[in-house]
This record gives sequence, structure tokens and C-alpha cells, in this order.
Amino acid sequence: MNIKRNALAIAVTAACAGNAHAGALGADVEIFVGGATAPTNFLRETAVQNYCADPAVAGNFIDVYVDTVNTAPAPGVLMTQDDHWVVHCKASSAFSAALAGKTMAIYKYDGGSATGVTPISEGLENDHLDATASGPCALSSAGNTAANGYSWDLYECGSGDVKSQISDGGISDVEPNKFVGELAVLSAKAGQPGSAPVDYVDRGNLPAKAGPGLNFGVVVTESFRNELQDDQIGLAAAGPYGEYKLDASCDDSPDDRERADCMPTIPKPLVRAAFSGDLKDWEDFPVFGKTIDTGAFPKKVNVCRRMQGSGTHAQHMIHYMRTNCTTDSIPMTGGRNIGPLSSFFENSGSSDLSKCLHALENGTGYDDGVDTFPAVPVGQTGFAMGYQSLEKNPTFARDFRFVKVDGVTPTLQNAHAGLDQSQMYYLSFQGRTAAPAFTGITPPANVVDATDTYVTGGVRTVAVDATEEAAIAEFFAKWNSLLTTGDIAVTNTQFEVLSGTADEWQGGFLLPTSSPDASFTLAKPATGFARQDNSGDANSCQPLRNYVP
Repeated sequence: MNIKRNALAIAVTAACAGNAHAGALGADVEIFVGGATAPTNFLRETAVQNYCADPAVAGNFIDVYVDTVNTAPAPGVLMTQDDHWVVHCKASSAFSAALAGKTMAIYKYDGGSATGVTPISEGLENDHLDATASGPCALSSAGNTAANGYSWDLYECGSGDVKSQISDGGISDVEPNKFVGELAVLSAKAGQPGSAPVDYVDRGNLPAKAGPGLNFGVVVTESFRNELQDDQIGLAAAGPYGEYKLDASCDDSPDDRERADCMPTIPKPLVRAAFSGDLKDWEDFPVFGKTIDTGAFPKKVNVCRRMQGSGTHAQHMIHYMRTNCTTDSIPMTGGRNIGPLSSFFENSGSSDLSKCLHALENGTGYDDGVDTFPAVPVGQTGFAMGYQSLEKNPTFARDFRFVKVDGVTPTLQNAHAGLDQSQMYYLSFQGRTAAPAFTGITPPANVVDATDTYVTGGVRTVAVDATEEAAIAEFFAKWNSLLTTGDIAVTNTQFEVLSGTADEWQGGFLLPTSSPDASFTLAKPATGFARQDNSGDANSCQPLRNYVP
């Protein structure tokens, strides 16, 4: 979750009435998308490479706007940002005449998966960046090159020009009906007054389309990873845990520690014990007969998790705790950092979770206001565990690392083989097809006509006419189907940066298919497995099973 305000309060609060212009970019077609943070870099790259027309053709262009640049684009390096991006370009001819050739601005808000579900159907406002090249956004770098060769310019805007706008569609890491109860979006940030879950209810206006699978995994702070490596180097090859023994060369150098074959493993019960709050000190759970030695760090268990409503959090809780899958699922632990109990730090976005882990490794502290609960105090350190998608941290800029679970490396190859420990979960694409329900709430004052499918707000200040409505509908009709294995293979290269190290993690995406290759290759990122029920409907509670088209 990353909703900057109380969503229910926003919905009944009068905002400034619309001005005499639409979004500051003045695009022919404005499309507002909320939701998942885990695949956001993939989605941004997909927009540049698949939704936009070739900028080498006269009259075409691609401009990318972000709130804050975290990792600058460079050859072979994936650009990352905080919570907002906008791609402004001429629409590709892959779309029909309703959209192709028109100037298009796609506004993406990284608020967590549930902000791409319940707010879309009900009409709750998300935050969106009102980007403009004339200020406050400034050109950061020109002539950047996407993996498919397209050239684009980057503008950095800061967070000062963010406005409330009901999104038109959303992306979630799992299907919409999982965002209820303990996984539902919150009406306010964790720890804030009035915070309560808002269950997703099917209002008949938000059909879901299946997307590619995204690999997730368990992460630990770097010193924690090193301790696990040292212990597993010392395992006896002929002993009871010999299958988990690491080669003696794994601690020869920092680069050797990053080798995929040197990734240490943890048992699934340790993950459950840590995230349930039952484990107080790391030393109380020996791993393969070895006590976890925290050294100079405190022994206390620290967990960096996402706030309720996050799809990354949802897939993790489904995978390890069976949340919303069984009546006896293990409840999650909320934010706390007091006394002898284990500490849980709730974070709004995946970038916040990365900073949480980094802070606990280095003692630098992390406090992003309502986006963290509680804040990580300056000076507090400790071994910590969390979860991320495999597209995160490819350059090791943050001091956390992925680990194996039960000996299975979180790679695309293992997901292709149907190994469920790989944590492959499938994206869901939702585009609203009728007006927001506004169930029990009053539409915001800046909504000109609450019966419109795509409503006005803080950024879209001019009502959508029939021509633009047809163009937006065309976008949502095609946006998931434009992702082919070839396109995904190109985009996946952006997540494999460090030669001989991070590239072996095979971070990225797989498309489900009924005719997969017998052997996995990075050139064809496809799999014959999906998470579906017997009727073929998406169901993240199911193990990986043969894909039903």
C-alpha cells in the first residue's frame, strides 16, 4: 500500500474544482493506472517498448517522467524510481485506429496491488504525478536507450506535483478477489487513526485479464546472508545436511559471495516462524544444525514487510501462511518495535521495504512518514528478513540478498520446471468498463460526472469525450495481450545486470503457455504452469499446475 491519504476520507472531501485544461502534458489520451509496485519497472519498460511508437520515425517521441530517480539509466542498467512514473509518447500501431498514432500519457502510481483493485471499482482516489516538461519536472537525461533500441528522454519531477485522481485501471500481483480481510486495502496507512481494511467487492465494472508470472523470493540483510553462507560452507558433505553444503570458494571474495551457486538456503519453517512473530531471537532457530550467530548485531528478529494491500505481501502470505486460502491460516503480525518481542516494520512500497532492510544492515535509520510503521530508528541494527520480487536490487545497491528456500533457487528456470518454491505468481490486469460504484461514498467534488467510465480529478480536469473514451478502452483491451515471449525476453535482460552474478538469478517474468519448450531458455521466457482452479480461473491459492488457456 502507498495511499498518501485516507482513501475513504478523500472520497468525501471536496477538492479543488477542475481547471480549464487537462493534464499538464496535454496528451490526446490520458490513462491512469494504480497498483502493484513489484512489477513497476517491467511495466514502465513495457510501456516504452510495446505501447509507444518507434521514436526514430519523424514526429514520434518518448518522454518518461518520474518522481525521484533512484537508479539512473545506463547501458545494461535498469532505471528505478520511487512511487510514480509517466510515459508520454505516440501510441503504437499495435493498437487499433482508436488509439494508434495519438499522443498518449500513461500515469502509473505504485501504491501496492490493492490500489489497482478496490479504488478502481469503487471510485477511491489514488495519487498521480501531474507531470510537465516546463516545471517542476526537469530534464534528467536525454537519449536513453531501451532494451529494444528505442530512445527516450527522462524527466525528474520530485513529489511536489502529485494530485488526487481516481485511476482508470490497475495492476495487481494476484487476482482481485484475494484482497479481502487481512489482505484488503486499508482506508488509512498502518498505524494511522481510522485505519481499517476495505474489502474488494465485485461490482461488475472491473474485468480481470491474466498477465505474465513474476518471480518472488525471500530476502535477508547482507550480513545475515554471509552468516548463512559461512555456516553452510562448514557443513559436512557426508553429513545429514550435506545437500546444502556450499563450496569453500563461496567466501573467497565479495564477488564469490554473489554467485548463484553460493546462494545459501533456509527452511520454510524458519520463514513461517519469523513472519508469524513466534520467533523472538534468531539463535533460537538453528539452520541445518548450525546456530545463527548474529555476531556484533543484536540477536533479535527483525522483519521488513509491506503494508496490508500489497500484492507482494499477499503472495507471500498466501505462499507461506495460506492467508485467505484456508480457515486455519497463520495470522500476520502488525508493526511493532518495542520490548523483547521481534520487530516488524511495515512499509508502503517495495522501495520502502528495500530501504528498511538497508537501514537495519547499516544503522542509518529509515522514516518516510506514514509510509513506514514504525520507523526504523537511527542506530538500530540487526539481522532482518523480508520479501521482494526478483526484479529488485539487481545491482546490489541495497544491502539485502535473496536466499534459497528448501534448497530451491528463485530462478525463472525453476519456475519453468513448476517448482512451487520458486514463488511464481501471476499478474492481473484490470481496466474499468463502467462508472465507479461509489458505494456508500460521495464522489469527490472534482468529478464532473460520476456516471462517466473514466472520471475527472486532480490531473484529468476535462471530461473524457467519446473519442478519448474509445481510445482508453482500446488500451485496456490490448495492454496484457501485447506482451509476447519475445518482448518479455528483451525486457528481462534489464533485470540481469552484473555479469556472472545477478544475471544468474534470472529475475523477470514468464508467460504461461499450453506448449512450452521442454528446456528453459532466457530467449523464450514461457512456462507450462500457472496458478488456476479446475475451471481455468486464476487462483493464487493453488500450487503451480498445468496451464489451462
